[in-house]
Amino acid sequence: MRKIFYVLTLIVFSITSGAYAQIEAGSLFIGGNLGVSSGSSKSLNGSVTVDGPKTTSISVVPTVGYFLGSKLSVGAGVGLEYDKIKSTVAGVDSEATASLIIFRPNAKYFHSFTDNFYGFVEAGIGLGSGSSKSSAGGVTADGPKISNISVYIAPGLTLFPTEKIGVDFRLNLINYYRNKSTDPTDSSIKDISSGVNFGLNTLSPSVGIYYFL
Repeated sequence: MRKIFYVLTLIVFSITSGAYAQIEAGSLFIGGNLGVSSGSSKSLNGSVTVDGPKTTSISVVPTVGYFLGSKLSVGAGVGLEYDKIKSTVAGVDSEATASLIIFRPNAKYFHSFTDNFYGFVEAGIGLGSGSSKSSAGGVTADGPKISNISVYIAPGLTLFPTEKIGVDFRLNLINYYRNKSTDPTDSSIKDISSGVNFGLNTLSPSVGIYYFL
């Protein structure tokens, strides 16, 4: 919540400071997006509260895009994602990590509130591929190979503190995912899962900074 407050404070300050920006058909932009999310769970066993797994996810995605009109842009990014799950079972600490290369094409529809402050809705596809490792009791082993696909819708805000620089703040709202893991020693052994996330449990914030050419 503190990070969200800082972002909103920056937006209000920049709007009232008289900064401005212009987006129009033919505008080309480059930049990147940083996403960070974490979570944990607890369960109640009788009168005893038990900690569940703790998850952390970080992604960095350099992006290039193009405005088809004053309200519509298309773009694509290639980057890296790192995921970690930590848990303790019967007093034994375990950890699973995954490193993925991701490809993320997207389209954004913008609505102007002021000359330098916009709302947008982004729709995109995420494709990821990589490997994983697991450790328990001090022993580390290779985990399954991982591939995934997701389709998402994310509303957000864009602030232009100058005519050439844009700052995005985005929250995931709807996300369909399909994950596949393949045993590293036997490719015929696969595990596939899929589902849809919607609402507050999907609101993983991400921030992007873009330069307009």
